[in-house]
Amino acid sequence: MENLNDIIKNRYAFLDSSILTHGQSYFITASKIYENLEPENLYPLLTLLGFSAELFLKAFHIDLNEEYVDLGNGVSSLASKTVKTLNKNGHKLKELLHHYQEKDKELFDYLITQYKTKTDRDLETDILKYSKIFEDSRYIFESTENSKYINEIDIIFNLVKTFYDSISNLYQD
Repeated sequence: MENLNDIIKNRYAFLDSSILTHGQSYFITASKIYENLEPENLYPLLTLLGFSAELFLKAFHIDLNEEYVDLGNGVSSLASKTVKTLNKNGHKLKELLHHYQEKDKELFDYLITQYKTKTDRDLETDILKYSKIFEDSRYIFESTENSKYINEIDIIFNLVKTFYDSISNLYQD
């Protein structure tokens, strides 16, 4: 029987990674801020981490539409491409994660297991706690709870890092 890593690797080996690539770009930027963390950068960091996690969770259930133009002689060229997520659960990380509990149980189990293994924490508990991080941090000046996530930046950073490490590790030989 295939192990969970192999199942996920085989299922997503040919995934169009446009959404994941954008999320990874936000995470790389967040990582640079995190390495040199200054108090004035806390909310931009949280916003980047929240959006990165959101894109990661939206990247695995997509609709890909490619249109080609015929160049003649049996040759065609990509004219346009659109990638849309089918995980339509807004910005709430909890709902985005639980989408896979129904749509792709193996991916859900893989993410839960990887998070537990890498952090010794429970993903569902943490994702519930930080489910609205993007919404809460992007307009922090509107928030009544300005310091809600400040003392937990390390946990939040490692949550998002675990998402990307879990997928990246599948493709390393």
